[in-house]
Amino acid sequence: NKPPARLTDWQGQNWTPEDGRNGQTAAHPNARFTAPLTQCPVLDARWNDAQGVPLAALLFGAQREDTWPLVTEAFDWRHGIFIGSTMASQTAEEGTDTEKCLRRDPFALRRFCGYHIADYFAHWLRLVRLTSPSHLPRLFAVNFFRRDENGELLWPGYSENIRVLQWVFERLDKAPAPIGTAAGLVATPDDLHLSRLQIAPDASRQLLTVSPAEWRHEAHDLLDFYEIFGERLPDELRDELEKLIERLHPKLEMI
Repeated sequence: NKPPARLTDWQGQNWTPEDGRNGQTAAHPNARFTAPLTQCPVLDARWNDAQGVPLAALLFGAQREDTWPLVTEAFDWRHGIFIGSTMASQTAEEGTDTEKCLRRDPFALRRFCGYHIADYFAHWLRLVRLTSPSHLPRLFAVNFFRRDENGELLWPGYSENIRVLQWVFERLDKAPAPIGTAAGLVATPDDLHLSRLQIAPDASRQLLTVSPAEWRHEAHDLLDFYEIFGERLPDELRDELEKLIERLHPKLEMI
């Protein structure tokens, strides 16, 4: 869109398109576009109810070029919190051309959590002791950013993500049956309703692959990551990491 002739930038200063051409940005580098929730056409009438709103599912997501499948369902609540606590994205440092590196970003809150993140994990885990399991939402992980050996994105994203959401909705009705993997319960290509989508069969299989070699590397990395939290890490999450290692059968030991 064409910028206005004049506006006030994020520092409260006058800004013109000429300033933009000279490299002075009007927005903060970490700015986000937001809109009122009330503009959402499918907003639940009880969205602001003081008693809360029932949730059937929660989705965690990150940008991984490998390892994580397109969509995964957690085995249970504790496993879902484990997934959220270990989220990571492959990014390059802003303003550089350096090779991408893996950056752990638990619950995508690294920049926003105002207190110790291990205590945040504990608060999530506490819900299972305060709430009937039947009332807890199902937990899923999504990764729309897997790439092939040539660095090309395997999934088109955007409006096609509704196909992933459809699988989530169907799982809430106990169908279709997923595949059990070390990472969690994973969809099959046939269950994602990929008709009329221009995607090769090999790409669809790769999108949903859980590679033992990649996951052994992931588990080893998580051993080091969890050590950052020391004794503040909830025991339940350390137990979940042990279970992952047992599912993979690598020669790893918990520290």
